[in-house]
Amino acid sequence: MEFTVDKKTLENAMTNIVSVAPAKAIKPILSSVLIECSDAVYLYATDMETSIRIKLEGASAQSSGKTAVDAKTLFENANTGAQFYMGYGAYETYYLGA
Repeated sequence: MEFTVDKKTLENAMTNIVSVAPAKAIKPILSSVLIECSDAVYLYATDMETSIRIKLEGASAQSSGKTAVDAKTLFENANTGAQFYMGYGAYETYYLGA
């Protein structure tokens, strides 16, 4: 799974995601954001009472897939570079601000 998106688009989306995904959740998965790449790139989060789904406008998905990433970590990484690239392999997740 790989995608590229404008920094400002990701920052705006993650600001909304972080408001829903609790930092200290009873279930650790609730502090994550689900990223889905298919024909478009979507971000999902929930706190079991409120859910959010955001389509990243202008995002380019190079390959499809789904993964869950810690929302706070992704938010912090979104604040680097002018473009944001994320790739997810079998053994690692890596972030690159280009």
